[in-house]
Amino acid sequence: MAGSVRQVRPGVWEMRVYSGRDPLTGKKTQASRHVRASGKREARAQCDRWAIELSDGDVVRAAGTFGDVCTQRVPLEVMDDVIQPFPTFSEVFLGAMLELRKRAAA
Repeated sequence: MAGSVRQVRPGVWEMRVYSGRDPLTGKKTQASRHVRASGKREARAQCDRWAIELSDGDVVRAAGTFGDVCTQRVPLEVMDDVIQPFPTFSEVFLGAMLELRKRAAA
Protein backbone atom coordinates (compact mmCIF):
# COMPACT_ATOMS: atom_id res chain seq x y z
CA MET A 1 0.00 0.00 0.00
CA ALA A 2 1.40 3.38 -1.01
CA GLY A 3 -0.51 5.54 1.47
CA SER A 4 -2.91 5.37 4.37
CA VAL A 5 -6.69 5.50 4.69
CA ARG A 6 -8.99 6.25 7.59
CA GLN A 7 -12.73 6.39 7.86
CA VAL A 8 -14.00 9.92 8.47
CA ARG A 9 -17.66 8.91 8.70
CA PRO A 10 -19.64 6.00 7.31
CA GLY A 11 -18.92 5.73 3.58
CA VAL A 12 -16.33 8.56 3.53
CA TRP A 13 -12.60 7.88 3.74
CA GLU A 14 -9.53 10.12 3.92
CA MET A 15 -6.55 9.06 1.84
CA ARG A 16 -3.05 10.35 2.62
CA VAL A 17 -0.09 9.84 0.31
CA TYR A 18 3.51 11.03 0.57
CA SER A 19 3.97 13.54 -2.25
CA GLY A 20 7.68 14.34 -2.08
CA ARG A 21 9.51 17.32 -0.66
CA ASP A 22 8.62 20.96 -0.97
CA PRO A 23 11.22 22.51 -3.31
CA LEU A 24 11.52 25.69 -1.23
CA THR A 25 11.49 24.40 2.34
CA GLY A 26 12.72 20.84 1.84
CA LYS A 27 9.98 19.56 4.16
CA LYS A 28 8.16 16.32 3.44
CA THR A 29 4.65 16.86 2.09
CA GLN A 30 1.54 14.72 2.10
CA ALA A 31 -1.43 14.98 -0.20
CA SER A 32 -4.84 14.30 1.29
CA ARG A 33 -8.18 13.57 -0.36
CA HIS A 34 -11.63 12.44 0.80
CA VAL A 35 -13.42 9.76 -1.22
CA ARG A 36 -16.59 7.73 -1.00
CA ALA A 37 -16.01 4.01 -0.62
CA SER A 38 -18.09 1.10 0.62
CA GLY A 39 -15.28 -0.26 2.79
CA LYS A 40 -11.62 -0.11 3.70
CA ARG A 41 -10.56 -2.44 0.86
CA GLU A 42 -12.16 -0.17 -1.76
CA ALA A 43 -10.67 2.94 -0.11
CA ARG A 44 -7.19 1.34 -0.17
CA ALA A 45 -7.59 0.49 -3.86
CA GLN A 46 -8.49 4.12 -4.62
CA CYS A 47 -5.55 5.29 -2.51
CA ASP A 48 -3.16 3.04 -4.43
CA ARG A 49 -4.43 4.35 -7.77
CA TRP A 50 -4.10 7.94 -6.57
CA ALA A 51 -0.55 7.29 -5.31
CA ILE A 52 0.39 6.09 -8.81
CA GLU A 53 -1.07 9.29 -10.30
CA LEU A 54 0.99 11.37 -7.88
CA SER A 55 4.19 9.44 -8.58
CA ASP A 56 3.67 9.73 -12.35
CA GLY A 57 3.40 13.50 -12.03
CA ASP A 58 -0.19 13.62 -13.29
CA VAL A 59 -1.24 15.81 -10.36
CA VAL A 60 -0.01 19.41 -10.08
CA ARG A 61 1.35 20.52 -6.71
CA ALA A 62 2.07 23.99 -5.44
CA ALA A 63 5.78 24.79 -5.30
CA GLY A 64 5.47 26.79 -2.10
CA THR A 65 3.82 29.93 -0.88
CA PHE A 66 4.91 33.54 -0.87
CA GLY A 67 5.28 33.22 2.91
CA ASP A 68 7.70 30.31 2.43
CA VAL A 69 9.79 32.47 0.13
CA CYS A 70 9.82 35.35 2.62
CA THR A 71 10.83 33.21 5.60
CA GLN A 72 13.41 30.99 3.88
CA ARG A 73 16.75 31.99 2.42
CA VAL A 74 15.93 31.02 -1.13
CA PRO A 75 18.67 31.65 -3.71
CA LEU A 76 17.66 33.96 -6.55
CA GLU A 77 18.51 31.21 -9.05
CA VAL A 78 15.85 28.99 -7.48
CA MET A 79 13.36 31.86 -7.43
CA ASP A 80 13.98 32.47 -11.10
CA ASP A 81 13.14 28.81 -11.86
CA VAL A 82 10.10 28.69 -9.59
CA ILE A 83 8.37 31.81 -10.88
CA GLN A 84 9.12 31.50 -14.60
CA PRO A 85 5.52 30.55 -15.51
CA PHE A 86 4.47 34.06 -14.44
CA PRO A 87 6.75 36.43 -16.40
CA THR A 88 5.10 39.71 -15.38
CA PHE A 89 5.13 38.78 -11.71
CA SER A 90 8.61 37.28 -11.91
CA GLU A 91 10.13 40.43 -13.41
CA VAL A 92 8.66 42.62 -10.68
CA PHE A 93 9.41 40.16 -7.90
CA LEU A 94 12.96 39.49 -9.04
CA GLY A 95 13.61 43.23 -9.22
CA ALA A 96 12.30 43.64 -5.68
CA MET A 97 14.47 40.77 -4.43
CA LEU A 98 17.58 42.26 -6.06
CA GLU A 99 16.80 45.63 -4.47
CA LEU A 100 16.40 43.98 -1.06
CA ARG A 101 19.73 42.20 -1.53
CA LYS A 102 21.45 45.54 -2.31
CA ARG A 103 19.90 47.17 0.78
CA ALA A 104 20.90 44.25 2.99
CA ALA A 105 24.49 44.41 1.75
CA ALA A 106 24.75 48.16 2.42
